[in-house]
Amino acid sequence: MSTMRNSVMMVGRPTRPTMDTERGQATFKIVVEDSVNKTCITNTFDCVATGEMAKQIVKNVKEGKRVAIDGCLRNHDYTDRLADTHTHTEILVLDIFLIDKTKEDRP
Repeated sequence: MSTMRNSVMMVGRPTRPTMDTERGQATFKIVVEDSVNKTCITNTFDCVATGEMAKQIVKNVKEGKRVAIDGCLRNHDYTDRLADTHTHTEILVLDIFLIDKTKEDRP
């Protein structure tokens, strides 16, 4: 039996990434459009990257410029101040590819 891996791959347009230096992680959202029955649906996903990947994302990713990401899903459970339990799902970005490069991005 083969091992299944928690894997996510998608292409979309990111929001401006922000760096949390205390945690050593970058966060952003990726907006993905999908067509279902000739209707365009827009989905937004929370993304997080750590370490060197976080630094590269903050340095190179531009808001609205298409990227391809490879990562895995993570869930975080938390309880709010009203004692309600929630689950937050995010994509841990393991690799990123810049699709829409600007002139400044090219050597």
